[in-house]
Amino acid sequence: MKSRFNNLFFVVLLLFSTHSCIVANPTFLSWGERVGATPHRGVNTGSWLSSWDMSVVKSWGSDVTLIRLQLMGDHFIPILDPYGQWTFPNEGWLALDAFLNNARSHGLKVVIDMHQTRDYFPRRHSAEDWGSQQNRDKLCSIWTTIAKRYRYSRGVIAGFDILNEPCPPDNLSGYDMWNQTALEVTNAIRRFDDYHTIIVESAGYGSARCFDYLVPTGDNNTVYSFHLYDPHEFSEQGTRVEWPFGDDGVSGYVYPGIIPLGWFTKVDTLVDSAYISNKLEPVRQFQDDYNARIYVGEFGCIRWTPTAAGEVYNSTSIWFEDVLNLIEAEGWDWTHHAYRLSANGAYSIEHSSDPTDNSRYPNSDNLQLFKLYWD
Repeated sequence: MKSRFNNLFFVVLLLFSTHSCIVANPTFLSWGERVGATPHRGVNTGSWLSSWDMSVVKSWGSDVTLIRLQLMGDHFIPILDPYGQWTFPNEGWLALDAFLNNARSHGLKVVIDMHQTRDYFPRRHSAEDWGSQQNRDKLCSIWTTIAKRYRYSRGVIAGFDILNEPCPPDNLSGYDMWNQTALEVTNAIRRFDDYHTIIVESAGYGSARCFDYLVPTGDNNTVYSFHLYDPHEFSEQGTRVEWPFGDDGVSGYVYPGIIPLGWFTKVDTLVDSAYISNKLEPVRQFQDDYNARIYVGEFGCIRWTPTAAGEVYNSTSIWFEDVLNLIEAEGWDWTHHAYRLSANGAYSIEHSSDPTDNSRYPNSDNLQLFKLYWD
């Protein structure tokens, strides 16, 4: 495994040198102004992140440029203002303003992510909810409020991620509902803010496969996004009944390896870099068809996967290495999920592979790996 990491170091250097030939100065204000620049790289987190926490993540490398701020909690549940416009409680605006100010002071750009999908579309896969004009109007209204508030805020907001992991009905009609929603939200934002980049995720919880059904909005300052946890049976094993921690629920699945995949019927499948790469093909095709900018808004894996025989590092590290290689090879922007988001650091790269150890380490195996891309 040590040789894999050493070889990776030279691959990353080559990728970075290739990108640096494209543009002399990779700094930018709006995402749409730097197509062709070195990809944005960073982390996901919540509004509670302190200025000190930001200084830590920024210290990991000069190429840590982006934080995807997941708007979560009661202070980001929308309320009606006296004029019938959807807004956030005052506590939410205070938290958001403070976060943006701290990010600016550390030279970080922020994606504002409308993370609580249920506040706008309460039921997953519900045609009634996702086809509701009232629900779409509510989402348009809150983004109108945000656009008005921050339209002149330049240099810190990288983009507006209009809805996290949209989950309309998993059929053609449902995909059309989401495409219509994305178009309406885009138009609502553009009535007041023609500067900031808009980020549109695919349906199917932001899956790569649903790029086959994603329709561009026609806005020339929009980035298209997906989340990468393929396969969930590996990356989130043990987090729910459908994704057990190994065949026996105890030993865990290794990567690469044979893993039973499927929701109801399990099929033994070889999961390796080629498997993941194949899952990304709809995104590549979309990018080619529409000359689109692609952003991997989330990718992650639980930290306590087992270590395969003969390996030094556990399967999480090897999965990360393969995923990062695939993303970097495409030149896509990315933010890892997640930075200091939970007490036990289930998806943390600062923690060890021991599930009973909740301590953070400045030189954990996974953090050292990520620094190859950030430094």
